[in-house]
Amino acid sequence: MEKRAFQDAAKQLAPLRDAEVRILTFDALIQHAKFAPEDFADVREELETVANLLERRADTPKRSAVEILQAVRKRIASWPLNHLEWKLLAREICRAYRKGRKALQRYKREASPQTFHAWRKRVKELWYHLRIARDFLPESVSRTISECRKIGELAGLAQDMAVLQTNLATRRADHRNALLIAEIERRLPELHEIAAKHGARLYAQKPREFAKWAEEVASTKD
Repeated sequence: MEKRAFQDAAKQLAPLRDAEVRILTFDALIQHAKFAPEDFADVREELETVANLLERRADTPKRSAVEILQAVRKRIASWPLNHLEWKLLAREICRAYRKGRKALQRYKREASPQTFHAWRKRVKELWYHLRIARDFLPESVSRTISECRKIGELAGLAQDMAVLQTNLATRRADHRNALLIAEIERRLPELHEIAAKHGARLYAQKPREFAKWAEEVASTKD
């Protein structure tokens, strides 16, 4: 129920978020490719115009998102957490790890934007679980959290590049547009490859080995 509510809130703000991210991603792309910003000034201006228009119309979706989150907050206050045991948290962490490892293996077999995005979601799930339980985990888990964060940053940038690419494809075709799209097409595989290398380190342990580590930690909490 709460997952759906958070998704609904995110949908309200998605167009505004995407418009703002397109500008930031565009700037990063120009800088990384060492293009002259002035040569693409009108492209950036178009992105800003769309973002500004959405911002002026954002009052209603913002209010809707706030109402959804306020309702979730009230429901969370009644969650029965008093008897929550560490072993339950450990079980969810292990489950997230197993699902992420399988998603990475599938991406390696069937490399595509869809399988990469599916893996990205699994990494974020593990990252959230570890951050929530961080105070109960040994210091060694910091490396795992760092790997999750790095993958999240790389995968997030790749996702933002793909969103910008889709937007650029709707513009009138010209030489500059072709340059930007070509640079994105070159950059995306690089980001995917780097993220996958971090993923290999993150999921180096087999699920059973990872579960053993979690169980050992759980035994100290009982």
